[in-house]
Amino acid sequence: MESLAAFLYHLDPIDTADLVDLEDAFNAKSYEEGETYGFRSIFNDGSRLYATLVRRTATMVPRFDLETLSLVDEEIFVYSEIDFSVDAVHGLLEVFGPMRNAPKVSAALRPELDPEARLSRVHLVPSEVLGRLKDGGLKCAVQRLTVSQFRHAEGVVGRFDAMSVTEAFVERVVGQYDEEIGRLRMDVTLPDGRVVVLSISMSGQLRIIGLEQDVEPAYSEIKAALFGQA
Repeated sequence: MESLAAFLYHLDPIDTADLVDLEDAFNAKSYEEGETYGFRSIFNDGSRLYATLVRRTATMVPRFDLETLSLVDEEIFVYSEIDFSVDAVHGLLEVFGPMRNAPKVSAALRPELDPEARLSRVHLVPSEVLGRLKDGGLKCAVQRLTVSQFRHAEGVVGRFDAMSVTEAFVERVVGQYDEEIGRLRMDVTLPDGRVVVLSISMSGQLRIIGLEQDVEPAYSEIKAALFGQA
């Protein structure tokens, strides 16, 4: 099984002409040894601009000094690479990998954007997520949901994870806690019958698990259903 994880930001306005300008900006900031950050693996397919952010971070590590027979701090540099893309069709910045990558890419991207462009966090609502996926021709079977402020018996309020849930239970909880559900995990059946697992947070983090040949097409279909045209 393969997985694809992405954290999404809204980017508005953005069009295909803007991608050319961004491509030029990334090439001008191509990573060179000794720089704090830069870009590489830049590719524009006309509707989506792909790139890798390279970061060089200094850190201190202990080293045993044979002359003084003591531990001393030594500065070393750690390199990291983060894949991302700018999608002009759906108006999105997509940062791939763990969620901690997202602010690093957004911070590096902001200086390169047009001053009028606005980069903002995605906010999803479970009822809209399920409705849009259904309208996009995708069949969803929710397996797990997380409610941040669930009201238990006797007035106790707390986090609630529900697993192996029925459709009727999902409808009832979504109807009552729509704004307080933080994450959904579901089986998604694509129009051609292929099935993947989608875990989606309402703050814009998606993780898709499935067969290697199914993950990318599923991501494209789910993204199109959720965000449509920019």
